[in-house]
Amino acid sequence: MTKGNKRCQYICSIHETDGKPEFRITAQEESEKERVIKSDTAQGAWVKVMDAISKIRISHDLIKVFPKYITGEDLFGLTEPAIVKVLTIL
Repeated sequence: MTKGNKRCQYICSIHETDGKPEFRITAQEESEKERVIKSDTAQGAWVKVMDAISKIRISHDLIKVFPKYITGEDLFGLTEPAIVKVLTIL
């Protein structure tokens, strides 16, 4: 998320804050402090991450990413059939 040529691990979680969902992405990079991105929607959280990644990639002259074509729901796994099935049972 902060280095153009290094991998980053993203841990997605959904918490409850004041009775509403809070979507969190924890970015873990080698030799960097853990960063937590929060939003009230899955898309909102991932837009913040993808914007940061896009800027880093542009500054390092790397292949461009297209964050407009990536959904937060997909990246949180909320469109996976097994997850959808569990959520509809609840």
